[in-house]
Amino acid sequence: MSFRYAMSYRTKLTAKDQRKETLAAVEEADCVQDHFTGSFPPGTTTAEKTAYWEKRGSAELILLEQGASALKRRPASPNRGSGSGQNALDKFYGPNLVAGKTPKYKHSHFIESAGPQDQYVLYKDEEASKKRSDKHIRQGLPFFFVRYLKKAQNVCPGVKTPSFYSDLVGRFGLLSKLYKDKFPKTYAQVSKGVMSVVSAMDPSSCHYRGDLIMPYDRNFTDVDKATGFLSMIGTKSKLNVQKYNSRTGAYYYEDEIVRVYDVIYNLSEFGRVFPTHSSRDDARLFLGCSAEDLKSAESMLTLVDFYHLTQHLLMLPQDERQLFSITAFNSGICLGTLQFYGTLKTLRLNSGESYLGDENFVLATKEPHAKRGPTISVEAYKQKQSVTTSRTKDTIKDGKKTRKALAHDAAHTSKAERLIAAAAATPETTESEREKLSMHFNEELEAVILAKIAQNPGFLEAFRAQQQAQVEFQQLMNEVRDAANAPPSMELALRKNAAQRLEEHRARMDTQEDTPAAQREHELRQVMLDMGFEFTRPAADQTWVLLIKNSKNFFGCDVCLGQQSVMKNACPCLRVWMRRRRAARNESNEPVSEAFNGCESCGFSAFRNADFCACMDIAFDALLSKQELSPCRLCGEPQECACPLVMDRDGPVLSLAPRPVEPMVGLSNKANPDFLPTQPDLDTNYQAEIAGLEEILAAEHQPDSWASSGVLPGHLPELHVKYPAGASTPLAPYAEPPSLEEDDPGRNFSDRLTSLFEGPGTRTVLPSDFEERSLREATGEDCTIEDFGHGTRIVDLRDHAKSIAKKETPDPTKSRKVTGYSALPREVIPFDGRSFGVNGAAHPQHFQSFKADGSVQKTCPSYVLYNSPLASNPKLGLTKPAKVTERYLVKNRRGKMFTPKGTLLRILQDTCGVQKLSPHESVKESELTRFTGKEIYDLAKDVQYYDEDERTVKVGNATCLRIISMMQLEPTDIPDLGDRRWLYTLSFSDSHGSSPSEFVLQITGMLSYFSRFWDEFQDSDGQRNFKLKLPGRDHASFALSIGGQRGEERWSMKIAGRLALSLLVGCGRTKTLAEGDADPAISEDGYKAYLAAMSTKKPLVRDYSEGSSSESMMVDPKYIAPTAVGLWRKVKDSKGKSFWYQSTFDGLGYEFAPPKEDVLGHRVLVTLGDQVKVEKFQCLLGVSYFLCSHFEELKARYPSYCTSNGFDRRDKAFKSMRFSQGLLNPQWRKYMELLPRFLGANWAEDIENTLFRQHCDLGDMWRPEGKNGHLARKFLSESDRDGDRNIEETEIIGRVNDLGQFVRMQEEPTLLAEGFAQAGESVLLDHSHTWAVGTRHKRLDGSRKGVSTAEFSGNETF
Repeated sequence: MSFRYAMSYRTKLTAKDQRKETLAAVEEADCVQDHFTGSFPPGTTTAEKTAYWEKRGSAELILLEQGASALKRRPASPNRGSGSGQNALDKFYGPNLVAGKTPKYKHSHFIESAGPQDQYVLYKDEEASKKRSDKHIRQGLPFFFVRYLKKAQNVCPGVKTPSFYSDLVGRFGLLSKLYKDKFPKTYAQVSKGVMSVVSAMDPSSCHYRGDLIMPYDRNFTDVDKATGFLSMIGTKSKLNVQKYNSRTGAYYYEDEIVRVYDVIYNLSEFGRVFPTHSSRDDARLFLGCSAEDLKSAESMLTLVDFYHLTQHLLMLPQDERQLFSITAFNSGICLGTLQFYGTLKTLRLNSGESYLGDENFVLATKEPHAKRGPTISVEAYKQKQSVTTSRTKDTIKDGKKTRKALAHDAAHTSKAERLIAAAAATPETTESEREKLSMHFNEELEAVILAKIAQNPGFLEAFRAQQQAQVEFQQLMNEVRDAANAPPSMELALRKNAAQRLEEHRARMDTQEDTPAAQREHELRQVMLDMGFEFTRPAADQTWVLLIKNSKNFFGCDVCLGQQSVMKNACPCLRVWMRRRRAARNESNEPVSEAFNGCESCGFSAFRNADFCACMDIAFDALLSKQELSPCRLCGEPQECACPLVMDRDGPVLSLAPRPVEPMVGLSNKANPDFLPTQPDLDTNYQAEIAGLEEILAAEHQPDSWASSGVLPGHLPELHVKYPAGASTPLAPYAEPPSLEEDDPGRNFSDRLTSLFEGPGTRTVLPSDFEERSLREATGEDCTIEDFGHGTRIVDLRDHAKSIAKKETPDPTKSRKVTGYSALPREVIPFDGRSFGVNGAAHPQHFQSFKADGSVQKTCPSYVLYNSPLASNPKLGLTKPAKVTERYLVKNRRGKMFTPKGTLLRILQDTCGVQKLSPHESVKESELTRFTGKEIYDLAKDVQYYDEDERTVKVGNATCLRIISMMQLEPTDIPDLGDRRWLYTLSFSDSHGSSPSEFVLQITGMLSYFSRFWDEFQDSDGQRNFKLKLPGRDHASFALSIGGQRGEERWSMKIAGRLALSLLVGCGRTKTLAEGDADPAISEDGYKAYLAAMSTKKPLVRDYSEGSSSESMMVDPKYIAPTAVGLWRKVKDSKGKSFWYQSTFDGLGYEFAPPKEDVLGHRVLVTLGDQVKVEKFQCLLGVSYFLCSHFEELKARYPSYCTSNGFDRRDKAFKSMRFSQGLLNPQWRKYMELLPRFLGANWAEDIENTLFRQHCDLGDMWRPEGKNGHLARKFLSESDRDGDRNIEETEIIGRVNDLGQFVRMQEEPTLLAEGFAQAGESVLLDHSHTWAVGTRHKRLDGSRKGVSTAEFSGNETF
């Protein structure tokens, strides 16, 4: 067989002789399937696999020979050697191949390895490279290409691409076995030429053609938007070229860009790589092609080679972020590991809580720029000694705080339980008792506010100084008013400044808590609110109200010494007189004095027919006229009134009539005499019993006898009163000032406020097990969204008892705000993994596996923390995936799962509580302290905690969190269900730089590349189907770059994009509804007959092709499919408008949709769904073979088509077909035989007509069902399933699987299984430590990397 492929032999034999000699081989070759990757039984050796593929390759050569055109004679192409036939483009694009020398190509690219295989970092210039600038481009092959190559090498050892022996290197390697030994020099020459083509875009190769390409500057500023495009353009590109628009008559500037696709076509041109006639013949010999099949002007690349070559310049996502690897240990036992990253946000931390942030666990390096990207440098990531020392001290300090806080919580929680029991046994509080308690609180509050005023000499001094200054100012103003040139605004300005200074003193007094009265006031107000009491006026107004009611104690100046009072029994008589007195004017509009004639209601007559001290007027003016008091919530009076300051939340309705006050025994006469004039003194025994509270709370332990009996030692109203459930209509708080309309002093408030303050007549008793948590408490974060009423009105008995037991009132103002990624529970001891324990790669152990002899079995992977069987709360059942999904995952409105904000904190609270784990007796202490260090291990031992189930204080071990901070780039090693957003930005094929027919072949080559990894299954009728998938997707959906708009509204893309979609989706021409109805030849009868014919089943016969089983069936080769081509039907557009549509090509079953968010460039999303019949997919390969092999014939017939139909001919139509028929997969020629079974008998004419019409730009449209059809709605919406990234990516939690891929929690197959999640138990494992240990040899000596993925195993990044 070795001589049959020689050119001389192939020209001598006739086709008949070839068929006779190779009949058996041809019959075997007819069954070869392009996509079949081999199915080997267990135990198959590498030699056996290689022998199989060589035999299969020989069968492909037979197919190649069958379709070859070796017997055709044509003139030989001229030589392009030096000095003979070589033009400027040949010199520019041709390779520099000199025998015995390594080729060198000068370029100015600043490229460094990014770490992962075939990935690089491209910098804009040398300065950016030295500084490792943030503005760089990550380019190269996504890591899933490496995965595919490894899979291919497992079934076909020695291949360089997943195309096995169908790509250029594979075919050359197969034929080299026939000729290598006979022609060693020729082999070396052809080998160098082949490698110069397939390695032209590989920066690590000596054949890298950096001289032909250059970075596009805009890509450095649009890195995120340009992800998925190629990073380079041709060096012949011209930027900012001035052009003239003949239509507008204006000049404009535009870039003339040479696309990389065009560069690859040019550098791989066969005649440029092998310039002489003899060298081309030698190359054809080693490639198995004839001169007719591989012409001089055609590319040497196969379709798969072309696709693989362009992907070397793909712009990959960066999205650099801080990742935290968290491993939990309790009693030295590893509970589990998880990987976490998120966004910085504002967190509100309570006492004892820690957090992950930029200031504590984030990597601090000697070189700050080490965070700017992947690096293999160990020194760049070497921790500062000062940072290690500082974090060690902080961890020990925080650990001691944790122990103290846990002991404090345990002791006081036990006391709180007894207080709850006592409160539950106390009888219901009556309305009369709450009325008494309300008056008691009012008395206490008034006394403490007046005491606060008395204890602030600064406020009193300012108050009296202001009165004295106002007296002097009044005299000055009388003189100023008499002056002719007095400024009119002086009085107003001075009065405003005086009032403002007084208000500042009052506000400062309310905010300071440096006096005993102020501290007591704060505590008293909180207790009153917790017990269901509210205030009739805002706290700021209460000060002024009490000053008015106690005017004789605070008003006065040096003249009257405060002996004259302006208030008595809150009567408004004096206020009315003073206002009338200030407004009194004579006929000349001059102010006049009006004497006070006394009041008959209150009997006040101190100033009758006499003037009183001016300070009284000024003070009254400052308190009443200048202060805008909020109306009383009981009577609606905006100024002074006789109502108390305190009211019951469920108290009486608002009324202007004074409330009847029944005589009460046991209340003190200290209450304000203005509204409680006849109260007897408070029982002294009642006050004496209150003093016992401090002894109760200060005692270390209390017997439970009194709690069970419901009798409290001592008697305090705050403890024995049942808390109310709250009004059905919440009371209106004074959070905002009243409107201008409400601010009118003459407005009547009673009608408006009656419905607001009317409470229910019954009280609700809370259940004893009621638990209530606000969103801030659940997430540990300062959430700005509405809390949906949690904790706003109903006060939980348990929480209140805890606050009493701790002798402190929960106060959000005392919590601290920090900026971080997530809060950490107070009961854990977090520490930096670089400061304690082993600093490097090692396997944490859970010590739960045992050998046959009973000793502990060491394991490599650790449990995933959110699925760990060692969680501190086993009742949650986290070993069941369904429970994990239910507890930690939520769905957005598009149905995609994500981990919401606060998930990490919740996981740590569920799994890392205080517990007592006992390791096996054979485990040494050195093994238990290996990861935490002895100091942290001892710090976490024997801490007190409160057991919620048994309600007792116990002793256990705190959980230690070993935290390692690392930088992470967006992984391109995507798990099967990792449907990442950026995957839909990868342009798997680009129409720029290619002709329309070449673009179709590019798409085919891409799909052929991935089809080799699709699984097969059989329908019930025996037909073979592909289970489609692409990287990260369980369906075949991809993006195409289809170029910009050409002025046609319907097809906003280049003609290459239109033609590709026409063949994939289907297309046709249209007429308006009126035009179609007017034409008698147009009807839907033919289309209805077509639908009826399509409803019948296709006849099937046995399938004997490669990979088929004994039950496999295929469509009968004699069957001719019905077609809708030429048939009219009525359809509707997206707006519901009807029109007539006539199909010109039915398509291959694909659908498309525009992207939801158009990023940089013009893309379109295409899908084939999640399954397709094997024969239907092979039709695309047959169509591509037809386009390539018949291109010259189609090009020749195009002019006559335009002439006969009267269409304008485009000059650029059928410009080029640079792919070689001889280098196409030879099986594809056989797939042309399938086309009549799916596209009808006239498939060739239909394809030709479609090409011609699109090249003529006739305005044909896609098949109506092809855009946003059922496949597009089901699968292309996947690309837009992500919601708001600011919400859904605030916290990303996952693990490293056994393949070394980072898998997010919402991407786990077991958590997304049918039925929402698997119902049974299934424990996931994290392999991050295993990959770090197993890949130490890939990193430099001294690397301390503790966790890793497969993609970045050679880097110091995650």
